[in-house]
Parts: sequence; C-alpha cells; structure tokens
Amino acid sequence: MKNQIWLRFFAVVLGSVYLVSGIGKAMDINSFTDIVVQYSHEKMRLLAPLIVGTEITLGFAFLFGVFVRQFASISICMLVFFTIFIAISYGTGKLEDCGCFGVLLKIDPVWALVRNVVMIGLSFLLFKYSTYAHQWQNWLFGFSLAFGLIAFGITGYETKNTYRPLQLHIGSKLDKIFLKQYAKAHQKQLFFVFSPTCSHCLAVTERIKQYVTKNAVNEVIGFYPATSRQADVEAFKARKKPNFSIVAIESDSLRKIVRAVPVAFLVENKVVTQIYSFEIPTP
Repeated sequence: MKNQIWLRFFAVVLGSVYLVSGIGKAMDINSFTDIVVQYSHEKMRLLAPLIVGTEITLGFAFLFGVFVRQFASISICMLVFFTIFIAISYGTGKLEDCGCFGVLLKIDPVWALVRNVVMIGLSFLLFKYSTYAHQWQNWLFGFSLAFGLIAFGITGYETKNTYRPLQLHIGSKLDKIFLKQYAKAHQKQLFFVFSPTCSHCLAVTERIKQYVTKNAVNEVIGFYPATSRQADVEAFKARKKPNFSIVAIESDSLRKIVRAVPVAFLVENKVVTQIYSFEIPTP
C-alpha cells in the first residue's frame, strides 16, 4: 500500500482507540487491576498501570505520527498476546469482560477479539508500508513517552495505595468468606448485590425476579448495605416487590466482593461460576 494518506488515517484511528482504551482503564484503575489479578496473580497487579502507560504512549505516538513502524511492531506484539489470552479465557468460559475500554465502554469478548484482529491488521499495514515521519519526530516521541510515563506513575501510585483485592472471582469457593453461611451444597443460587437507592439496581431487579419465576436457580438472595436507611429499604420492597429474600450486610464486607452495584454472582455447589456486573442477563 503506497497511499500514505490512508496509512496516516489508519495511524490516527489506532491512536484514538489506544487513547480511549488507556484513559478508560485509568479512570477506574482498581477495577482493571481486578481483571489483571484474576487472570494472573495479585503480585502481578503492576501490570495494570504498565498496560495503561503503554496504551497512552502508543496512542499519542500514532496520533503524532512518530516512529510509526517501530510503534506498529510493539502494537502487533501486544495485540497478538492479548488476543490469544482473550480467546483462551473466553473459550474456557472464564471471561465476561476483558476491560478493554475500562469504565468508558463494556464490550463482549467476541467483539474484543474482532477489535483486536482489525487493530492487528492496521498495525501490520503501518509496519510494512508506512514511510511517514514527522519533522519533529524526536520531540514528539518525547511527549508521547512522557504522557505514558505520567499515566503509569499516577495509576501505579493509586494502585499501590488504594487497591485492595476482591475476594470473589469466577472459580472462588464460598467457604472462607462471609457468604459461606448462605451458600448451599448441590444447589444453584444467585446472589444479587444491590443498593435500594440505585436506579440501575431497581431496573435490573425485574430481571433478577425472573430467575425465581422461571426456576432458573434454586434460590435468589439479595444483599444490600446495612447502612441503607430503613425507609429506602421499605420503599424498594413496596416498589419492586422482590420475590426473593434480601439481607443487610455490613458495607466493609460488601466492599470485599464488589466495587460497584449491581452485581450478581451465580453460585453452583458453593462455587462462583459466573459474575454479572451492571448488565445482568435474563435467565
């Protein structure tokens, strides 16, 4: 491909995607760190800010048009690795959200794979054919690297000082945390964590109720913060008329298993088999 205008356009597209992806992760670095920790180890949590810093650097480098072929090669290597990782995790049923765009956009792992394949293709075209070189290439490379290092430093500091690992992931056994008293052997249960004043929680409650009416599970239990006002709890009951039991739990305990609500845990024989965040599917 000899049309450098198209190649420049591809570089801008790639840069924009990388920036949106990096910024989205940085906006809630602890949630993205949860994903990294879940599929590696708690000691690998530094990978989360490193990924953010790398994506920010790639984003500005492609937008500025500096060392395009070199950054395209880095892009290819990174994308191939994460594409294989997502494919394996999705194929084994252990991946619901890859965290590709952080809090800005939640996408299905299938679409994440499609996105990565397209980005690999664009990166390959830039690596093979691009001859564009900005006259201030060294200066702009410095800016790109500086932005990435700043993002890495800020998110790394936040991760080090504020991150607390969640106790529940897919495959977790409920025999060592406070939920063990509610988990039952040889049964399929849905644990719904909500707030009685959360509008999105109210919206998905109707969907949660279907798990009972359609006998999709043996039992549904709702958990809400014990700090909730009794008037709000009663208003929730009057408005939504839940057909499942709801239990008040200390906020400190809830913070050990969720970062935001609503969240639903599908539990089979005391083991978490699926986690639904925000978008809870119909049974």
